[in-house]
Amino acid sequence: MTLDGALRQGMAGDELRSAAERAPWCHGLSRSVFALSQATPLSESPGESLSRLRIEELGFAAPLLQQELTLKTGRHIRADFFWPSARLIGEFDGLAKYSLGADTGMSPHQALAEEKRRARDIQRQGYAIVRWTWEDMMHLDILDDILTRAGVPRAR
Repeated sequence: MTLDGALRQGMAGDELRSAAERAPWCHGLSRSVFALSQATPLSESPGESLSRLRIEELGFAAPLLQQELTLKTGRHIRADFFWPSARLIGEFDGLAKYSLGADTGMSPHQALAEEKRRARDIQRQGYAIVRWTWEDMMHLDILDDILTRAGVPRAR
């Protein structure tokens, strides 16, 4: 998950792989190289990185990440996770945006109202939304149930 952040900050994957291979320790090298092969700069938070790993671990189809969509209202959105065949948007909800002092520039009340407007516009476009939290991800049976009930496709 830290690797996703390093890639997002502009480090090249081959630089990271080379550094891992030059490390003076050998224990865990194959795991490090595997982790690098799975890393992506598209995950915008540790919660999104872990979500991606849990989705794969549970046997769901890999989603498109940070998919840009334009809604009929003209509104542009970016979905954390998107399964086009199911017309389904997945959102990791870290809840920080609803806290006082969040970096959104909105009060918790305004952030919640904006999130409701966004969800309404998405649903009017014919997409469904599924949300999960940190707590959900800590219990694989709960996350599996949430994603299954929402219709997230399984990997083939």
